[in-house]
Amino acid sequence: SKNDRIVFGHWSTLGTGQYGNVFSLDSGAVWGEKLTAVRIDIEPYQWFSIDADPAGLPHAKNKTTIYP
Repeated sequence: SKNDRIVFGHWSTLGTGQYGNVFSLDSGAVWGEKLTAVRIDIEPYQWFSIDADPAGLPHAKNKTTIYP
């Protein structure tokens, strides 16, 4: 339906952005870039991003695992 929203990640080459009702969230955190979220329950939509922690990356030499 034209009012449905599609939110996805796992495609960092596309980058982040809004394309109509489609939201691309992958900003390359796995590569040491940013981790991104969007709040779509309010308008205007709010985008948030933080720097990725290099120690937590899958390819890091000194990998840190954080448990809840």
